Amino acid sequence: MSATAPHNPPRGPLVLLGVIAAFASFAVIAALLQIFFGGKPADPRSKVRLDNKEEVAKAQLDLLKKSGLADNADAVIAKAVEQIGLRKLEASKVVVPGSPTAIKQSAPAPTPAPDPDPATPPAVVPAPAAPAPASTPAPTPAPEAPIVSPPAPVVAPEPVTPDPAPVPITPPPVPTGSGTN
Repeated sequence: MSATAPHNPPRGPLVLLGVIAAFASFAVIAALLQIFFGGKPADPRSKVRLDNKEEVAKAQLDLLKKSGLADNADAVIAKAVEQIGLRKLEASKVVVPGSPTAIKQSAPAPTPAPDPDPATPPAVVPAPAAPAPASTPAPTPAPEAPIVSPPAPVVAPEPVTPDPAPVPITPPPVPTGSGTN
């Protein structure tokens, strides 16, 4: 054994570069074969697709000209911003579930107070000549949450007793060489 060992540099980076070069060379060969022997792909629908694309582009340009956005859209955008600014702000009619407004609307309607003297007959009210306008119906109350019973208590399983340790197997006695051959 010699005192100095030869120093071998790691080959990992060199192998990685070789693999990348192999892939790149296959890509170059495939590109050259496609250029010289590939030709144009024959797609019978290409003419129809190009005609359709031109027709759609022309229709879009016509719509842009009709709305005034084809050349300079600044005037149209300024007019739209002005119209948005003139709108009257209103309170939203959207009610978020769980909000104070939703809770207030879902509260049951108050019941009318009972008559103090039930012995007196109610006054006869003449029928109105014209039908009264329909009032908005009261909001329906939210459905009650289902009653869920508490979960049953969990019973702890019985403790498991460990299996007894295996007994080591003793090898059979080795016969001694006192026999005859």
